[in-house]
Amino acid sequence: MKFAATGLIAFGVLSTSFASFANDYFPYSGQDYSTYKNNYGQEVTTKIVDTYGDSWMQLSEFLGQKNQWISTSPTTQKIYWFTEQGSTRQLVDFTHSIGTIYQVSVNDCSSHAKLENKGLTLETAAGVFSNVVELSFSGNCADAGLSNAYFSPQAGLIRWDTQSIAGPVTYDLTTAKINGVTYPKGTGVSVSSNVESGKIFLSQQQKINAYIELNNVSEQPVELTFNSGQTFEIEIFDESGVRVAYWSQDKMFTEAIHTITLQPGESKMFGDVMPLVYANEHLLQQGNYQVKVKVKGYDASAYSYNPNLGYEIEFPISIQ
Repeated sequence: MKFAATGLIAFGVLSTSFASFANDYFPYSGQDYSTYKNNYGQEVTTKIVDTYGDSWMQLSEFLGQKNQWISTSPTTQKIYWFTEQGSTRQLVDFTHSIGTIYQVSVNDCSSHAKLENKGLTLETAAGVFSNVVELSFSGNCADAGLSNAYFSPQAGLIRWDTQSIAGPVTYDLTTAKINGVTYPKGTGVSVSSNVESGKIFLSQQQKINAYIELNNVSEQPVELTFNSGQTFEIEIFDESGVRVAYWSQDKMFTEAIHTITLQPGESKMFGDVMPLVYANEHLLQQGNYQVKVKVKGYDASAYSYNPNLGYEIEFPISIQ
């Protein structure tokens, strides 16, 4: 860590305060992890093993590189790469146009990346992912180095391809827990989010988007059962785990049981814009909080009629 931090500081890219790292296509934070398996049955796991400043994290494994330092933030759609030579290179900006080329120096055999495609749909053992972005890589090695990488706004890196003497090697996402969502989902319903994590400046913003989207990726209708007229809940917890605010605190709902059916391929969004206030309507104090969005319905066929099991996401915010 000391060696890496010294190199990072030398290039003037760090600050000294901690913040959330996640952006849409790189949603890692805290205890998140992703496990991948290649076509030879070998598994690798990506997780955060160290952090520095308010944008850098060291990953146990990323695109085949061990203990790799990556920089990102919730305010951009960029990923930066700290090279073996001690320099910082932009790996990708997901807002750029198709065809954009980056000089990345991932390793000796992967010196350039190209934003190859957007809007792809890709299926792995972890689920079906939409709006996938593809990067292609090139370099000076004929039988080694990265070939492609695929990023999803729901789960981050979901696949990468490499070249070897024995032929192509593909790593696919198999299991993960990211941004409060566990993959794969067991019922044919995938979960994604539309949230605002990271730093929130109360002088500029006193509400956040807190939405969870359910997508039926199976070939059969999925019926969600709700025990009342309330279809979702949003909760805010402080650093001690105490709930300090919840969306339904000033609302009333019917007590009638009802259902919502998701047809194959259909998506439905649940959530709202959540005020950053206590139950007494005073603004939340500065500090770190965890926000949870939960769908109050459940798939009775998948969960044996247990309404305590369902769909939810969690994400951190830091109020300044």
